[in-house]
Amino acid sequence: LEVYGEEIPERSGWEAIEWSRIQGAEHLAVREHAGLFNLANFTKMEVTGPGATRFLNYLAANNIDRPEGHIVYTALLNEAGNIKADLTITRLDENRYWVLTGVGSGPQDLAWIRRHAPAEGVMIRDVSSEFTAVGLWGPKALQWLWKTVRGALLATGCLSVLFVLVELTLSVIIREATPLEREYFLSQVTDHLVRSEEHTSE
Repeated sequence: LEVYGEEIPERSGWEAIEWSRIQGAEHLAVREHAGLFNLANFTKMEVTGPGATRFLNYLAANNIDRPEGHIVYTALLNEAGNIKADLTITRLDENRYWVLTGVGSGPQDLAWIRRHAPAEGVMIRDVSSEFTAVGLWGPKALQWLWKTVRGALLATGCLSVLFVLVELTLSVIIREATPLEREYFLSQVTDHLVRSEEHTSE
């Protein structure tokens, strides 16, 4: 509020229900810089198998058959073409995907996906209790992440960050790394930062 107070209106009465000027300040700060959001309670599903791509493409409105490392925000459709859910699907490997959906609808979405899965070629596993999730969003998200993990990556090589930059959104999965993964991550982040600096200077 000290920075954005003059840009955020005061509200009273019914307009102030479930409203806080602090929310407005946080919104503006994320749009100008970046913000960290706790997504730990989101439902996380792992879909694997030789039929995973075809199966998810059957359920989703958008094309899921994208290169490894891409995240697709999509709706899932029922037989009538109506929207059943909206969520993100991340391709981790050729036949391995992560499906991330909200905590409230998670159990229902998981049951619905399992109900429509083929008898063979697709495995669906609830990995919600095995991983956490955070969202680092904003135009400076990548720079903040780089400052945070660079030392650990270079000093110990114990972390690998699989990231996808979708406009201003950075989604991160942290796990054990291989040397090739560390090298790839470092080269990709460095290249993106260089391009970002060149764009800023224009």
